[in-house]
Amino acid sequence: MGNAQTDNLEVNTNHILGVSALEFDKVAGGITTIVRRTVAFDLHLWRPQDYVVWSLYVSSVTNIVSTSFVLGTDASNYNYWQFLEADGITAGRFTLAKARLGEAFVSVGNGWNPRDVNYMSVIVQFDGSAITLVDIAVDQIHLVSAWSA
Repeated sequence: MGNAQTDNLEVNTNHILGVSALEFDKVAGGITTIVRRTVAFDLHLWRPQDYVVWSLYVSSVTNIVSTSFVLGTDASNYNYWQFLEADGITAGRFTLAKARLGEAFVSVGNGWNPRDVNYMSVIVQFDGSAITLVDIAVDQIHLVSAWSA
């Protein structure tokens, strides 16, 4: 499910792992496009030095300020990890983003409870509300042990 600036949410066969990716477009009206999902994870055995990893495709990096990944207990209590455009987003191919669980960019509300993760989202922020962009996709989201990274 997406916010008001997210349109054409669909499954697409352009992917890296598995059989598909989730593709969407950013429409005018706000500076962010958000895709969110209700999940049920217990991550309490993961350590702060372990990584959350996601793969993002954008057709253009022009006007993208940042991308973020969110894990939380709900839509009001979460942590998010942010990558600025300068951190290596590449247009026209999937880019892998990786962040340590213990190095969240910000905690919102009461933050997350790793034993009760029920909310997940990917956010792409733009530098203006009138900006549009077609072909944004998220292919994979997973955790990686620091021992194997």
